[in-house]
Amino acid sequence: MAFFSLNHGVIPACDVNSIGELLNIISETKDVKGIVGYKIGKILQTNYSLGNILTEVAGYTNIPIILDPQKEGNDVEFTEPAFITNYANAGVKAMIMFPFSSPRVQATCIKSCQENNILPIGGFTLTQRGFDETEEVEMIDIDPKLEGKFRGYISKDAEERALKLYAKMGVNHFIGPGNKVDELKRMKNILKSNAIDPNFCMPGIKRQGGDVSSAFEAVADCAGAYAIIGSGIYKAENMGEAAEQFCEEALKFE
Repeated sequence: MAFFSLNHGVIPACDVNSIGELLNIISETKDVKGIVGYKIGKILQTNYSLGNILTEVAGYTNIPIILDPQKEGNDVEFTEPAFITNYANAGVKAMIMFPFSSPRVQATCIKSCQENNILPIGGFTLTQRGFDETEEVEMIDIDPKLEGKFRGYISKDAEERALKLYAKMGVNHFIGPGNKVDELKRMKNILKSNAIDPNFCMPGIKRQGGDVSSAFEAVADCAGAYAIIGSGIYKAENMGEAAEQFCEEALKFE
């Protein structure tokens, strides 16, 4: 059975401070055709217990909640299973991971998710500039002491190795940067060459320069595509109308 109700849709990223704000986003958008999930992250987890958040949400909708622990998969392999078991006990059904620390930790996180009936959503490349060694960024705007250009820290082939490990363990849902179309195509090709027909959840749209149509076209031959939209929805004057516009674009690919 598919995790999401549609093969294409929109996932609002609820990067807000309170449960009240979260519930407002849900109440304004839950009936919009094309909304397939909600992503909650670090801010809400810092301010509230995860169990309380999910209990409150359950009274409003049965649309899936995706947990983004920012960035799960970077502790040691001995502690990650305890984190993931706690997420499961709180009611989490899907979790995003970005395992930069080691293949053993990545494998441990995936296995722990599978054992706890949590859908692992695998990520590696991030949306921000200066992520890998091929990208250089200027930072003098952050601090005048930082003159010149600074090169990203992650080796370019690291992602391919991580994607192959995901594939070996049967992961088929992924986070891909919606503002980096060439990277989306590269991820897709790596996964397909390893016998995975991926579902892509794609942040980086709107505020970070990506757009729904370009991102979805890049993965049009994949099992599913979902735009993760944050401020483009929750900062809109009318959240329902904003969500409808994004969903209309996404559902053209359905």
